[in-house]
Amino acid sequence: MKQVFRTSLTFVGAIVGAGLCSGREIVSFFGAFAATHLFVSLAVALLLGAGTAVIVRCCQRFGLNSLGRLLSGRRTAQVFVMTCYLITVGSMLAGLDALTGWPLPLCSIGTLVIGLIVTAKRFSGIAKANSALVPLMVLAVLFVCLSADRTPALNSLSKTAEPNFWEAVKLLLYVSMNLFLALGVMTSASEQLSPRQAVLSGALTGLLLFGLLYLLGQTLFVRPPQVTDAEMPLLALPKGPFSALLVRLLIWSAVFTTLLSALLPLTEFAGEFLPRHPSAAVGAAGFLLSRLGFSEIVAALYPVMGGVGALFFLLFLRPPRAAPSEAVPEPVPRLFGRRTKRAPPG
Repeated sequence: MKQVFRTSLTFVGAIVGAGLCSGREIVSFFGAFAATHLFVSLAVALLLGAGTAVIVRCCQRFGLNSLGRLLSGRRTAQVFVMTCYLITVGSMLAGLDALTGWPLPLCSIGTLVIGLIVTAKRFSGIAKANSALVPLMVLAVLFVCLSADRTPALNSLSKTAEPNFWEAVKLLLYVSMNLFLALGVMTSASEQLSPRQAVLSGALTGLLLFGLLYLLGQTLFVRPPQVTDAEMPLLALPKGPFSALLVRLLIWSAVFTTLLSALLPLTEFAGEFLPRHPSAAVGAAGFLLSRLGFSEIVAALYPVMGGVGALFFLLFLRPPRAAPSEAVPEPVPRLFGRRTKRAPPG
């Protein structure tokens, strides 16, 4: 059970980043469904938890214990996947700059250096960091949300958009984006778990995410526009100095755990082309991308990553084809594809 708990915290850490813990993703993706937030957050958490379990089980079935092995021989897919991970690194660093508001990006640079040091120890280093930080993040969210001002003047439901087909599609893209971006740690964790532990880890991941999504939504959706329109809505909540400090530490922890899950596959991929100093190249590219700004990356590039993630999973759902007149070779394992038996010798 200890391994299940530790792995679930790693998965949650890969999904929960600056966008979620700052409230920006809650407003952007869930705002149109504020009136039904309980059911919507439950549905999203179920999809994330079930998706996590299915992906880990498929990785176990096909022996895919790293993202590099999953994408082996698919150069175009590798480029698209790593571009999305690079966007994640850029958005996390931009989130840190928005969090501090300092004229120089010292916090983002320092966090990036620490993240590269931790990912040098691969999955074990990430698991240790998440095991320490994610429980503290959950407790911080509980404290901030439960202690937030709930005066009658604020008790009017605010919606950032009207429910429509596109808003529902955005939610599905949100799910696929998070599963897609957590693939790096899921593939690495698959060899650490038994089949039963994989299912339990997915269930616990979904449960923890539901609690976070619901609490953050219930806290933000009764706030006036000056809160929900802020770059980091949770920071804009009226609160005392202790709560303000706690929110900043919460967002930093969420940034750091997500940063680790993106840096792991990126540095592995860069190492194939840059035998010397791949970590430095990844860090420099992510830092340059972060100059676009946090809100701009979340609003413009996150839905694109969700679309890429959905396309990625659809392609791997398709079973491999074979020429009808030829013997069928043993295929390269796909994430969700079925194994194809060899044809009997003619």
